[in-house]
Amino acid sequence: MHEIDKVIKAHKSVVDISDAGISIMALCFWFIIGIVLFIHIIKDRKTYKVSGFLLRILILILIILINTYLFNKISFYNLSISEDKWKTEYLKPYISSRPIHKELVLDLSQSFKKDDKIINVIYLENNQPKVHKIRMKVKDKNKKEKIIVMKVLIKNDAKDKNHLSYRTIRQSISSKYNNKVFYEPVLHISQDYKVIK
Repeated sequence: MHEIDKVIKAHKSVVDISDAGISIMALCFWFIIGIVLFIHIIKDRKTYKVSGFLLRILILILIILINTYLFNKISFYNLSISEDKWKTEYLKPYISSRPIHKELVLDLSQSFKKDDKIINVIYLENNQPKVHKIRMKVKDKNKKEKIIVMKVLIKNDAKDKNHLSYRTIRQSISSKYNNKVFYEPVLHISQDYKVIK
């Protein structure tokens, strides 16, 4: 199994857990209804006609099938994984294994245009770094120039040319963690540049 498949499968477990509370409540509800119906059938069995008795038995069988389905559904939940655990044990190692993309920054500014579309970014650390919204003109590896706007961590450590580094994923995991998001972007600028904080 590819590494991304493991990450997606673990994320599916995390998403399924959000269903667990509703499933457990539904199981309790149908279990109580089943017990009440069973007691009612036993207690009043001599007062029913055969058709009424059979109808109640069929309803009880249906309730038992619903409870069996819900119990099986709950037993397949992986309750040992939380979203934080998924991020640290699956997502972070996967993102760290992805290659770092570097794009040359030709120009940058903190003034924006109305039609600027902000690129989604995700930092995986629990304590979010101080990021700045920056508009950049970049040149990608195909020598194509484009304007991008994003919230980015800025480091004054560029040796020669300003550049943007980030990681991407090969395949979307969910609507939040998808292949259009920039993960851990860092704008490396020289000491000459000043950013308004």
